[in-house]
Amino acid sequence: MLKRIFSVIDSRESAYDRYDSRLFYQTRIRLLYCTGLRLGEALELKISDIDFTDNIIIVNSGKGNVSRLVPFKASLSKWLINYNRKKSKPGDTYFFESPSGGRRCNHSITTTFRKNILPKAGVSLASVNGHSRGPCIHSLRHTFACNALDQMIKEGKDPYCALPYLSVYLGHTDITNTEIYLRLTMERYDEVINVGHYIYERVLGGGSDD
Repeated sequence: MLKRIFSVIDSRESAYDRYDSRLFYQTRIRLLYCTGLRLGEALELKISDIDFTDNIIIVNSGKGNVSRLVPFKASLSKWLINYNRKKSKPGDTYFFESPSGGRRCNHSITTTFRKNILPKAGVSLASVNGHSRGPCIHSLRHTFACNALDQMIKEGKDPYCALPYLSVYLGHTDITNTEIYLRLTMERYDEVINVGHYIYERVLGGGSDD
């Protein structure tokens, strides 16, 4: 499913709407998938919050007023640097600055993801009591968490010892919020676990920096 979603994003020739370009969605969704940031945290990012030299994002006052450092891989750095070079204008404050200036709106992005991107990727959204159910943009954060925990387990770390590290990285104030990912990770969905290389390298290309 994830490969289909990113294939839809990467193959679009035109903007998704009159405001946002293909590059915006390519970069933003990769950022969410590869760092586990919440959508609101990503849209709150200022250009000055991203250290392109050491590949670290500073999240200021995330959910629960928790600030943290979020390192990211060089493969994602290519996308962020490319977006910053092509899209940032003098005087911009936010990394994903709105075309009209200031912070972008969460709602328009979540709507585009569910009503435009997911259907084109063949992802059906069931309706329950008049409300759609199925993947949403926050699912990218859950996928990142499962991938990260899975990788630590593969490296021989005790999963229960790994949970506190993942909890801090995700900005959880209570480790019980992180424990759900242990159960999900044990299910080991191959599509979730093995999709990373495609997502990092598609379009920009280049060698592996993982």
